[in-house]
Amino acid sequence: MSIPSALQLLLNFHRAANLPFQADIQWGDKLYALARTDPDWVCIERPGGILIGMVGQSLLGPFKVAQEVVWWVDPEYRGGSVDMLREYVRWATNKGALAIEVKSLAKFPQVEVLYGRLGFERLETSWVKWLSSPPPSQAL
Repeated sequence: MSIPSALQLLLNFHRAANLPFQADIQWGDKLYALARTDPDWVCIERPGGILIGMVGQSLLGPFKVAQEVVWWVDPEYRGGSVDMLREYVRWATNKGALAIEVKSLAKFPQVEVLYGRLGFERLETSWVKWLSSPPPSQAL
């Protein structure tokens, strides 16, 4: 059985991120379906790449914020993926977001350089302590 390319990209992201829970096709399928059907979510796909984000009320103040959830481009497709981010910014603007949050995994510091070149500023740094690994059905 072959895995649809979008789901394979989500699994590739999970593997690269080295997250402490098992990602399977069910997890990826739920995330992908949510991003493609909920009007407050977006799924931007390119060959070898996927960007999933959402828009909602900010916890920092009375405004909407767009939050990137997953942005993964397989290594052999990197270089032209900035258009995905630009499309995400247009989507967030059209949704009325006042701010856009993007993330980078600590193991990919070059992404922070890209964000800086595109006008993003570091607001905070997150630190995570994993207390347990949720079962795959609770991972989303």
